[in-house]
This record gives sequence, structure tokens and C-alpha cells, in this order.
Amino acid sequence: MRTYFNILLLLILLISTAFPRTIKLRWDEVDDVILTYRVYWGTRSGNYTEFIDAGNRSSFELAGLRDNIRYYLAVTAVDYWGNESAFSNEVVSSGELAPAESPGKYHLDVNYPNPFNSGTSFRFTLPKDSDIDLSIYNSLGQKIKVLAEGPFQAGRRQVWWDGTNAFGEAVSSGAYFCVLQVGPIRLTRSITLLR
Repeated sequence: MRTYFNILLLLILLISTAFPRTIKLRWDEVDDVILTYRVYWGTRSGNYTEFIDAGNRSSFELAGLRDNIRYYLAVTAVDYWGNESAFSNEVVSSGELAPAESPGKYHLDVNYPNPFNSGTSFRFTLPKDSDIDLSIYNSLGQKIKVLAEGPFQAGRRQVWWDGTNAFGEAVSSGAYFCVLQVGPIRLTRSITLLR
């Protein structure tokens, strides 16, 4: 990334509202043409386990967060060549420290956003190295797209679905299911696509 693009962004507003929890962020824009600002967050300082692209606007509402949990947030800027700036200054929401996550469970989070239009993000946790299949199914139970498959190392992962099938064609509005299969373990989340 061009060196003048590697500037720190300054978050100037952090507001928490009541449950369901929403955090509103606002930051100074960079002096460059960008594709998107990327909002990162997590429950430990400097350990951002989640992110979402906020477009090229300088504010964003992060919804669906757990109530009374402290979140650490930062923003980067991504240009049209895929170059990403350094993290902005970190800001901290109100709330208590999150309890340590249990390392012994497979988990598939609810996708965000849901319902969605142009794309949605899925996060899953693997307590140990595992051979997985993360796929999208239609309401008839037919597999229409594989998002991730094969061996994965333990940890927290995130994948994106752009609302297309295995042939790259846009699927129609309706109900779909994201299924994480790890051996005999099968975790399912319902999703709604609105075109």
C-alpha cells in the first residue's frame, strides 16, 4: 500500500445503546480513494476476532452484539487494489470483560447481516484441527454452494457468501441454510436472502 495511505484513523464517536446492543462508530476519512472501511472488533484488546466491511462512508452501526460485554474496536481502510491500512486507534465500549470461551466446542455463529442482500458473513469455531464442510443449502435440502471444505486448523474462522450458487449465478430471494459438518457433528443456521 502506498505509504501515505498507511495513516491511522481516529474514531471520534462511540455510543452504546440498550439491548439488542448496537455500537455506533464514526471516524475521520482518509485522504485517498478507497473501496471500503473495515470495522474490526473483539472482546480482548488487540485481538479482533470479527470484522465487517462498512463501505466508503465514515460511520457504521454494529448491531447484534451481546449486552453488557466490553468490546474493543478499530478501523482500517482498504483501497481498490486490496491494500489495507494499519489499524486505527483502538476504542473500548462500556461493559464487563467477556468470560473465556470454552475451547471444547464446535460453534457456528448466526450470520451477519441476516436478512441480507449482497452478501453475508459466517463465523465458526473449531476446538481442534478438523476436516470440515461448510455449505449453503436451499429450502429443498439441496446443496447449492460449498463455502469451505477440507482440513482446517483449530481456531476461529470467517467466510463470506455473496448469494451465488456453485456456478456463480445469483440465487433468488428466500430461505437458505448454512451447514457446518465436522464428522458426525452437524450445525445449522437459517438465513434469509432479500433481493
